[in-house]
Amino acid sequence: LEYFGAETLKLDTVGIGILWCCLALGIGLGNILAGRWSGDKVELGLVPFGSALMGIFGIGLFFARGSVGFSAACAGLLAVASGLFVVPLFAYIQQKSGSKEKGRMVAASNFYQTLGMIAASLAVALLHNVLHIGAAGIMLLLGIATLLVTWYVVTLVPEFFVRFVLWLATHTFFRIRIVGRENVPARGPA
Repeated sequence: LEYFGAETLKLDTVGIGILWCCLALGIGLGNILAGRWSGDKVELGLVPFGSALMGIFGIGLFFARGSVGFSAACAGLLAVASGLFVVPLFAYIQQKSGSKEKGRMVAASNFYQTLGMIAASLAVALLHNVLHIGAAGIMLLLGIATLLVTWYVVTLVPEFFVRFVLWLATHTFFRIRIVGRENVPARGPA
């Protein structure tokens, strides 16, 4: 984001700080939305939805390179999408690990996230410093790559995404009110 703000938008430190603020607010909003939309369960359908939105808003940053306001909006919405992507995955890891394994699973997850951040930093450095691709071009490439990986994963495991789309459609068009939810077990037959 700093490369993008300084190189593409020609912002000073205050302008880049505003972009970072939009990003931080977006992450918080994405986390809240993921929790609200998931309800009492882990909704893995949010993962490809968030991933697709990250790709779209990453590409949006490429096209927003002439406008600070549009760039800030795309950065904030990219961050919202990242919350929709990360929260269900992290909740799933915690849910599926045994009570004696949770600490190790969270530590392993954090380790792999750190490796991912290092790899992403190296990739950005390679693209920017060696291949001389500008920050907007990097956002375009990463947005397209994210959409391609999302499409591939959805074709491999479509059920979570399809279930989420159906849930979204039914809750958009119908007001469903469940009475007696406490009488239905969370697992097993009802």
